Amino acid sequence: DLSRETGISAPTVSKAVNDLLKLGFLEETTQSNNSLGRPGMKVRLATQKSRVLGIVLDSEECVVVPALLDGTTEDEKAIRFTPPDDYLDLLKQLAAAIASLSAGSDVSVLGIGISSPGLISFSSQTSLLVPSMEVLGSQCIAVDLERETGFTTLAMQESRALCLAENLFGSARFLKDFVMMDVGTWLSLGIFSNGSLFNGNDGLTGQLGHITVDPAGSRCRCGNQGCLGTIATDKALTASVNARSGQSLTVAELFQRIRSGAMRVDAELSQVTDYLAIGVAAVINLFNPGTIYLHGRMLGVTSDFLGSLIRSVRQRALPPSFEQCTIQAATVNRLHGAVAAIVHHLTLNVGPRLG
Repeated sequence: DLSRETGISAPTVSKAVNDLLKLGFLEETTQSNNSLGRPGMKVRLATQKSRVLGIVLDSEECVVVPALLDGTTEDEKAIRFTPPDDYLDLLKQLAAAIASLSAGSDVSVLGIGISSPGLISFSSQTSLLVPSMEVLGSQCIAVDLERETGFTTLAMQESRALCLAENLFGSARFLKDFVMMDVGTWLSLGIFSNGSLFNGNDGLTGQLGHITVDPAGSRCRCGNQGCLGTIATDKALTASVNARSGQSLTVAELFQRIRSGAMRVDAELSQVTDYLAIGVAAVINLFNPGTIYLHGRMLGVTSDFLGSLIRSVRQRALPPSFEQCTIQAATVNRLHGAVAAIVHHLTLNVGPRLG
């Protein structure tokens, strides 16, 4: 069937399939009822004997989870912990979680993907600037984990990983031009252009949150003043409400109170929505994407948050570009992003071997 569909010779297809079987990417299922010629081998993406591990690094919580190659995460097996302030301690806890998830099983771990905040060099895998998780600064956590565990490991900036996940596992499978906008604790973009993830010179792309919108505004953790991310994120909303109310609520606590009706934050939420709309409109005007996917807790702060945001974006974006763009919630999460990063990396590495 593969030979007929692709036009590639049967011996070449057979060799490629056998190599993928040996590598653990494919597995045999029941015999095919192919009526043309000899009975064919029926194969599928490996589900029984192969896994990858996804790691999400975040200032609030780190998560390690096993997953199938199709992006399905085994959340019931996830290991979660609060990140320590010391890098070696973080490395030790991650290595222990990986050992726990990969030990005592006949399932092979093909690789590890890491979704990480900050700027990550595409070429060296170094975390160059991570204001939200300083323990990672100037470290090569993927390189260090690979040395500790022996598993192929790749780190990717979280919004870029989300973008890749939406393309591999989500609703953007057949889209060539779209943007993933992470609107959580920070603002950053993953950009899919002409069918590929846009890397720029070294993968340091998409830092929308560090565009200055108020030169006299609050100081950002990057060192500048008035960055968009200091005004248009869930943490910015929480900080603004806490300043007015004199409380010390976390983002989760504030959102729970808003949704339950115990707290009204109309003025603060309106300001955050307006500034976020400025960012979304800028993305539309700059990149002319067919779709913008939004990811983050902000989308659930009220039942009409997304609708309100889109109405504000409509007022600020250039009309022709806005009319060509669909704005919708992402269908993937950061764990999917971590899995997508390593699946994509492994697939690229397999290509030359099969050639």
